[in-house]
Formats: sequence, C-alpha cells, structure tokens
Amino acid sequence: MSYFSLNNLTKRYDSNLVLNNINLSIEQGTFLSLLGPSGCGKTTTLKIVAGFESPDAGEVFVAGEVYNNLPVYHRNVGMVFQSYALFPHMTIEQNIAFGLEQRKIDRVTIKKQVAEAIDMVQLTGLEKRKPKQLSGGQQQRVALARALVIKPRLLLLDESLSALDKKLRVDMQVELRQIQKRVGITTIFVTHDQEEALTLSDKIAVMKDGNIVQLDAPHVVYEQPCNMFVAGFLGQSNFFTGVIKAIDNGNYCLELKNGDHIQIAAAAGAARRPGQACILAVRPERIRLEAERPEGKPGLCGRIKFITYAGNISNFRVEVMGAEVIVQLQNSFSGERFNTGDKVYLTWDQAGSVLLDE
Repeated sequence: MSYFSLNNLTKRYDSNLVLNNINLSIEQGTFLSLLGPSGCGKTTTLKIVAGFESPDAGEVFVAGEVYNNLPVYHRNVGMVFQSYALFPHMTIEQNIAFGLEQRKIDRVTIKKQVAEAIDMVQLTGLEKRKPKQLSGGQQQRVALARALVIKPRLLLLDESLSALDKKLRVDMQVELRQIQKRVGITTIFVTHDQEEALTLSDKIAVMKDGNIVQLDAPHVVYEQPCNMFVAGFLGQSNFFTGVIKAIDNGNYCLELKNGDHIQIAAAAGAARRPGQACILAVRPERIRLEAERPEGKPGLCGRIKFITYAGNISNFRVEVMGAEVIVQLQNSFSGERFNTGDKVYLTWDQAGSVLLDE
C-alpha cells in the first residue's frame, strides 16, 4: 500500500474545473514534484493536501488515513512557503520552536529538538539572530528547520526556492535534497522550474489543465515523454512531422515531408502501423552537426541562422525544411567550429528519437 495517494481528486472554483479527477500514489520517503505551467492545478493540489482547501470530490490518504475532514492543525504536515513566512519579531530559535510550543511540548524537549534542527540546517551560532539579519539562503534553512522540527508526516514545499538568485538556488537544491534523504521524509514540491524538478525529484507529476499528464521518474519523463506537451514543457525539443512508411526488423521507417527517411527503434513509442502520421521529437543535445552528409545514415540538410555562445555549450538555430531546429553542442577546442550561414547536416542516434502521436 502506498504511503501517500490522491484518489479521484476534483476541485472547481465556480464553473472553472481546476482539478479533474486526478490520481497518484507514492511510497514513503519519496520526493515528488508537481510540475506545470501557471493555472495547471499544482498549488491547489498542495493546498488541499495541507488542508487550506477542500476537494469537491475524491480523497487524500496519508499513511492509510483519510485526510479530507482533518483540520489543518491535526494533519501533522510541515510547509515551507515561497515567502518563508518567518516571524520577523522572533529569533531563529524562537521561529523554529514555535510549532513545538503550539503542541505543548515540554521546554527541555523543545530546546533539544530545536538545537538538533539548527545543526541539521547548518545555522549553529545564529540562534539569536532575527530573520532580517540573515541572507535569503539562511532564511530558507530556518523555514525548512521549522517545518521539519515537528517531525511531520509530509513536507510540503510551495515554490520555496524561487525567491533565491540562481547560484544560491542551485546550492539550496543540493542541500534540500541531502536533508530530505537524510531525514527520509515524504516530500511534495510545487514548482514551474523544470531544471529544479529534474534535480530534486524521485518522481515528477507533469500537470496540465487540472490533469496529471505523466507521472514517472525524472529520466523517464525527460527521455520518454508521453506527448508533445511534456516533450515541449520539460526542456526543449525539436518536432518533425512524418509518416510511417514501413516496419523492418523492429524499426520504423519514418518519411519526413522533404522525402528523407529516419530509422527509429520501435521501442521509441506506442505500436504504430504503416501509413500512420507521427511526430518525431529530438532533444537539442542529441543532435550532431556535420559539414558533409555522413555515409550510410540520413542527415537532414540545413543552414545555420544564428549561434549563441554559453560557455560550456553553444546553441545553434538551424533552418531545416523551412523550420527552425535548435541544436546544442558541447564546446571543444579540438572540435570543428561552425559559423552563421554554414550549410550543415543534422544527425542523431536512434536512441535520441521519440515518436509521438500527431
């Protein structure tokens, strides 16, 4: 039996269907990210789990217990908000102790558990400071310690890293994941940042229009997206339209609109038949550029329209069949360099192809 599950969860605001009969389940200790664009229902889902909203239908289960009718203060969940919501007039240790005091824990136990929480988030020596005397990253750690010190059944994170600058956010991703694994707490994280979800998660639930479109491990969601929305939302993808011309030795032969043929392993998607129209999705980092058409394999001909240098990689915009294809190449001193206006051929391995329904 799963530790946390949502069963047929539905929520409307007036005539607007925000959650459309969603279902998911995860095991204890899992870090789950709810990922999707604004308005997809991820924050509403988190609010229902926390008890700030009630579903119109469906159930929330935690450790075998139905949470629907439990008030917020009986749910035993820890929550870290985007704004951290620290009490500005309290010291760090007072902020962290607040939840324990509300639970009428004795002072000796509170002192011990607060000290352990401060040590866990590496803020020892800052106990007497107030939030305004801390950096954004330190405030984030205080909010996390306050959520964890009550030993909750669930840790809920509502875009809690989005207020940090990029470098600090990356550092906090590592720290957050290390703490979560060390504590072993089941965590639900709301984010619209794809990189953040890939970095932190054991499972990602990609949401759109109140539905869970795909629920899988990060590498599966990225490398085997179930449809064009997931392929386009999680990272970048190039899409080519074509028709299945033949199936040979477990491979599909896809004919593109310019007449080129691409061999694709049948495992790259659901079973398909000759004559069926499909979409071929290829990630930018999977594509290679060649100055000459490679022998023995197809190479889509294109012309480089624009190049941007980004340190370790260069991003190419290549015009192919009247459309723009994005290519991402690792920069190398020994590698061949291409320039704007160059005629090039695009190649990639079969493993880089994903077939999607049109």
